[in-house]
Amino acid sequence: MVTKSPSKAAAKPAPLRLYRVWRNTAGDESAHEIVVMASSVADAKSKAKAHVKSTNRGSGTRSQADSQSLTTILSVKSVGDKHCLEISTVPLAALQAIPKKAVNAALASVAEKKAAKAGRQTG
Repeated sequence: MVTKSPSKAAAKPAPLRLYRVWRNTAGDESAHEIVVMASSVADAKSKAKAHVKSTNRGSGTRSQADSQSLTTILSVKSVGDKHCLEISTVPLAALQAIPKKAVNAALASVAEKKAAKAGRQTG
């Protein structure tokens, strides 16, 4: 009787971590900072490139593939904690100095603009 040896357990996938990625696309005067969940630096770079033009496909003359091919990853850095990233720190006094009415009006204006844009795209 032939006995089969137990098969090796499947390799565990690398744990996901948060990575801060800076990228630039040729012709764009801005550097873009994005945060991705990835298993490695290479995976973070790949996800950052895949995200190029994903939120504004209709703008500009380039296709998403063209924009991705013209994108350079400037830096990739694993952030300290694997589940949380502090985006910014603002002095509490600055936030308290902003009148609540002004904040609510600004948020309402943004919501109205988004709704109008969505209406133009679907109608």
